[in-house]
Amino acid sequence: MHAQNLQINDLRKLGLKYKYLNQHFLSYIYNTSFYYLSNDSLMKLDSGLDALKSSLTYNRFNESEVLIKDMSQYFPQIRNDLYYYYGYMLIRHQYFDQTTEIFDQVQGFENNKLFLNAYTCLNNNQINKSTSSLEKINNDFKYFNEAKEIKKMLISEPEYSYKYKTVSFLLSSIIPGSGQLYSGFTFDALSSFSYVATSGSAVYATWRYEFSKKESDRNYVLPAITSIGFTIFYITNLYNSVNVAEKANLFNQSQYYSKILDKFKLIIDDNKYFLKLNFDIE
Repeated sequence: MHAQNLQINDLRKLGLKYKYLNQHFLSYIYNTSFYYLSNDSLMKLDSGLDALKSSLTYNRFNESEVLIKDMSQYFPQIRNDLYYYYGYMLIRHQYFDQTTEIFDQVQGFENNKLFLNAYTCLNNNQINKSTSSLEKINNDFKYFNEAKEIKKMLISEPEYSYKYKTVSFLLSSIIPGSGQLYSGFTFDALSSFSYVATSGSAVYATWRYEFSKKESDRNYVLPAITSIGFTIFYITNLYNSVNVAEKANLFNQSQYYSKILDKFKLIIDDNKYFLKLNFDIE
């Protein structure tokens, strides 16, 4: 019996060892094994939390879900805090699929949940929902002023140079590649100009050559081919000018919102504030 207990405790020691070595898979394996074998409630809870953290760290979300359900059944008195902890950890690891459903099961932590939900919505490109969640946060929230600043950034006009597709199209219709240059795509600009200029020169040369021949010797096949090629390159240039303008706006928009997400992350990383939990099971 003594040897059996010693063997079980060794699983916990190994779990802790690999946890501190950041070997999350082995930490999960040993801590989970100890969790299911141990009869000591406090140690069982600690090992379960460590196993949960390790499984989330190496993106084993199915295992995390199974573990949190088992822990909430084994420790019903702290089920609320466990699910809040689980939702918070999922968000910390950029896994947003289930967080809304999880937080719906959690009582309390209202300001924290609203802030975390705003972050989740913004990651899912739901800007209006993100703003709505931030508006509901009251001044009991430690980062109330920061939340107001983020909300202001979300509702204000994005601070980046917007590229108009019409302008890009018109520029490229006059000088091929100039619309791409306007949008900041230098390589596309050079490519479009080169293709259109080269094919245009070929059109001019073939038609000039064809007209230099006697009328009875003309067949217009080569000029027709080069004209078709020129038309294709010119239309492609116009299409590309619109496409890159849209790409430029999407990129600039993502850069703008990534700055806002960074502000969220700085606050969410304060786990001392967000994880003021009561895991007292005695």
